[in-house]
Amino acid sequence: DEDDEDDANDDVEGNKIDDNDDWDTIDNETNNTDETMFQTAGDDETTTTSAKPPPITEGRGHRIIGAAGDFTTAPEISQIFGECLTVWLLAQYETMGKPSKVQLVEIGPGRGTLICDVLRSARGIKGAGEDFVAALGAGDGDGGSTNMVSGLHLVEVSENLRAGQFEALEALELQMTKNNKRQPHNNNSRADDDSADDDDSISKRKSSSGLSFDLLKWKTKEEEQEEMEALVQKVRKRMDDQDEHEVDPTLFSEIMVDKKHKQKQGVEIGGTANEQGSIPVQWHSTFNSIPSSTAIPTFIIGQEILDALPVHVFQKTEDGWKERLIDVAIREDCDDGDSNNPTPPTPSSTVVTGASTESNTTTNKKPRFRYVLSPGTTPALRALLHVGDEERHPTSTDTGTNNTTLDSAPVGTVIEVCPEAMLLAQDITSRIEACNGAALLIDYGNEGSGDTLRAFRRHEQVDVLSRPGTVDITADVDFAALRDAVNVGMAKETRNNRNVDDDSVASNSNSNSNDAARRERESRMKTESVQQQLAAKIERDDSTRGGLTNTNHHQSKSKKERSSRPAPPSLNKNEQALDGTIVRLRSEYKNDPNNMYKALALADAFQNRDTIVHDGGSTHQEAISTYQAAIQLMLLKQQYDDTPALTTNTNTAKIPGSVPFNNLNDELYLSTAEKSINGLLLQAYCSLGKLYFMANMFEKAVATYDAALDIEPDYVDALMYRGGTFIILGRYKAAGSDFDRVLTVDHVGLFDNIYTDAARVLIADNEAIPGGWDRITKPLDRLIPELELKLHAYDGDESAQAAAKVRSVRNKVQRFHMAYFLYHDQHTKNTSSAWEHLTASNNYKISMMPPFNGNRNKQMIQSTKQVFTKSFFPLNMGSQDATPIFIIGFPRSGSTLLERVLDAHPLIVGTGEDSVFNGRLATIRDAVVDASMAGDAQVMQNSVQEQADDVVRIITERWEEINRTMGAKDNEDDDETDSNPKRFVDKYLSNYMNVGFIHLLFPNALILHTSRNPMDTLYSTFKHDFPSNLDGQGTLDHSSNFESLNEVYRGYRDVIDHWDTVLPGRITHVRYEDMVNDLPGVAKAVISATGLPWNPDVLKFHKKKHAVNTHSTMQVRQAVYTHSIQSWRKYEAQLQPLLQLAGPYAEPSTKTTLKGYTHPM
Repeated sequence: DEDDEDDANDDVEGNKIDDNDDWDTIDNETNNTDETMFQTAGDDETTTTSAKPPPITEGRGHRIIGAAGDFTTAPEISQIFGECLTVWLLAQYETMGKPSKVQLVEIGPGRGTLICDVLRSARGIKGAGEDFVAALGAGDGDGGSTNMVSGLHLVEVSENLRAGQFEALEALELQMTKNNKRQPHNNNSRADDDSADDDDSISKRKSSSGLSFDLLKWKTKEEEQEEMEALVQKVRKRMDDQDEHEVDPTLFSEIMVDKKHKQKQGVEIGGTANEQGSIPVQWHSTFNSIPSSTAIPTFIIGQEILDALPVHVFQKTEDGWKERLIDVAIREDCDDGDSNNPTPPTPSSTVVTGASTESNTTTNKKPRFRYVLSPGTTPALRALLHVGDEERHPTSTDTGTNNTTLDSAPVGTVIEVCPEAMLLAQDITSRIEACNGAALLIDYGNEGSGDTLRAFRRHEQVDVLSRPGTVDITADVDFAALRDAVNVGMAKETRNNRNVDDDSVASNSNSNSNDAARRERESRMKTESVQQQLAAKIERDDSTRGGLTNTNHHQSKSKKERSSRPAPPSLNKNEQALDGTIVRLRSEYKNDPNNMYKALALADAFQNRDTIVHDGGSTHQEAISTYQAAIQLMLLKQQYDDTPALTTNTNTAKIPGSVPFNNLNDELYLSTAEKSINGLLLQAYCSLGKLYFMANMFEKAVATYDAALDIEPDYVDALMYRGGTFIILGRYKAAGSDFDRVLTVDHVGLFDNIYTDAARVLIADNEAIPGGWDRITKPLDRLIPELELKLHAYDGDESAQAAAKVRSVRNKVQRFHMAYFLYHDQHTKNTSSAWEHLTASNNYKISMMPPFNGNRNKQMIQSTKQVFTKSFFPLNMGSQDATPIFIIGFPRSGSTLLERVLDAHPLIVGTGEDSVFNGRLATIRDAVVDASMAGDAQVMQNSVQEQADDVVRIITERWEEINRTMGAKDNEDDDETDSNPKRFVDKYLSNYMNVGFIHLLFPNALILHTSRNPMDTLYSTFKHDFPSNLDGQGTLDHSSNFESLNEVYRGYRDVIDHWDTVLPGRITHVRYEDMVNDLPGVAKAVISATGLPWNPDVLKFHKKKHAVNTHSTMQVRQAVYTHSIQSWRKYEAQLQPLLQLAGPYAEPSTKTTLKGYTHPM
């Protein structure tokens, strides 16, 4: 097989093929001359195995797995991999109390190498290992092997691979029987062997030191077909015997009962009676066909099976999302030779059948496969991405929805979805929920999906479509999707089980029944914990999954790819797809630098990435320069093109179902290709303004919005975002003027947050908007009842279109109630009405979110504690650089006040919440893991130093860039603008989870933890409408609910306590109450802790005109005030349930620990 002459010639895609290797002549035979290789002697006789299975060709004319195949995997390299899995398996087994009967399942066993290593290793471990093997062979007590629950179950669809697994187990049994000790491992046999001992007289043995299997023959496809035909004939005969109008309803049930009776007696599969000690082995085509029992726990392993499951590939185009399909074309139609660059199907290329080759065509007109994009919405698009024809709003501020995320994705984004993997994950979850047990699936992939579908042959990457049926096709596993599927499955099981529990308790009032129900619930909770530990382990180790299988095969698949693109952050699902899009668009723009559309597409891709990926703005400068280039190209075209500036028919461009604006606002919903030059300029100016805003270049942002409004004075996108920028700059009257114009012009209601933003302006300056609060409350008095009535109209309508519209309406009503809460809370002081609207707003918000995953949150915290112990941190490790200052803590705890105090020092710069350190966390983690594997302290130090230097370099470079490009107005209050800062403040509060990594890189960096009265913190968080995924973990999305808010807060406190235990004194605690009651004392101690000299300007932080992009932006422009202390008392009655939930956590746990600071008496 290894001397194939396939490699003699190259096809048009550069892949090696035979001279006659057309798709209609590819030899796809299996060389299997004996499909029914294990014949049964008769229905009542025992199956014997006298004929050896045919040579394992694995269905392609050559071996698939191993050095002589297409790829190799970790078990084929070394038995250590199997031994590691055995350790995990036995640990789970012992945790469950070593049950007397167990079921072991492997999904996708390949050549059987892994399962043999696991069983061999387990058999050699005294105690738990021997007990586990005995539990596998304990039997079910019914005297038969067929359809036994306990034992070994292999999920495999290929009969040829089944034959290989049969041989491997057969050889293992012989080896273990001959040798009552573990044999040295033969690595050569793993490379390309078929060296099972050729002994056809193997019988079932019992040996205290060996392994014995009861190998049960499976049905061949021919046998299954024959049985089905016989069943059909029996059904037809019974139907013929009856009146055609009076079919016996028991007809099919009788036949199935007879079929099941034969199965139980071993007739169907030819099973033998299980001897005590022999492990029954059964093969299954699907996981769900494996029998189960609530009394027998299931242990499931799967090595590199998920990447082999089929995927749907979707691509974002100018016309929306399309599915990538495979088309048949004549070779001469494939001029580009690039099947990885799908093109939309045309009337001449959508369907090209093989019949065209029968005409008078030349020999080079051969049918070939190629990728195309679907012309319309496919069933998969509707089912998996929920893409349909319903109206959607691309400018919606509701970025928490899947549809909005899809809409905002740049053109060229590719998403892969593997529904079979998600269904398998849910099936496994359901099985473990019902039967107890554990599962471990190992594969390569990332958090999210991208364009990863690829193929391998002979350890070389080839075109996916070059040799259909003869290459190994694979795609990266989306572990985030799997984890979500697991969580969804567990939630459903928990709900179902809760209903069962309620029914059982209600129908059985005696104490024994209640005790049984309680034990059952505890058992399920334990099972859920096992699953959550597995999910958290997958999340924690996402960057090292490939480490166990770093073979030539995976070096080709993943390692080489990682070297050519940034490492993905662990919490952002879309970064790979975003980076891939940027690489492609950058190349296209480079090849056509005078194309304004390509420049705009690349700039939009940068901005979209910056919105989603919180890494300190790594693409800011390139995005800014690209937008500027696109704008210049547009202005040139406008100047030298004879066509009118406005060429779009606004009647067709207007928002569907609305009255037109009769100006350029009508182009908001048009694609880039459909917009006029002025429409394109408005889009580019507004996008550039938003980018300047995210880069803290606020005056630049205002100037850019001004340029847009010079083209269209009523352009609502520019007015809305310029108003928001004015708030950041403290120019409240200017903000009020813009919002007033939006309220006047926007009759469609494009911006749901207009009323909340206007309310915040009025709180800062009650004369900033003409008409004051009436400008907000009068429209809301009409809109809220109208929209809530509209929601009732959708009751009972479960269509996707209705769901999208319901979500849109709920989002509006949620924001409107929040605006009314601000009105009553700050203006009328009517706490009863204020709380009513706050509750309504939060309830609407909760209704649009998935259930809070408390177990995931707990597991993340538990994992952090388990990894970062006192013994974790090496001595004399890390950078001596103290440039970064980290502020951590819970939201609404005074962190912004502390940052502004620091930022007021001329040698300290506050960088806000867009953390460079957190954005590089995945890269840092990868480097630490890789260096630790070397076992050399110097290697670790070099790696840690390099990562620390990179963080400081990037922070400094980005500040220098912002400082260079900021306008004079941004710095008019800074006397020492030209001074190089010595410290940079990173205020990414959720870094409290990452103190271990911070200390590892920067052991001398100042870590400041701000804390506040717990009930003040909880109340302030509860009433705040945080943007989706603000903390990068999604936990603050659930702060609108007492239960989930309390759980997140408790977890935060536990983590802080953990760091104080394992790194005593490393975190410096700063109490908010001390800051507002004794600012001079705290400020001097804080500046002293930075190692910098005191500067009295620090106490004048609120007079600095430096812009503040934070949720506390208006508060920090005021002098220090104390009325926020005990602010929760205002709603004490309404907050009683939260107070009860908080329990002991309602009391402060820290005091200010600044060196030299003495709390005033």
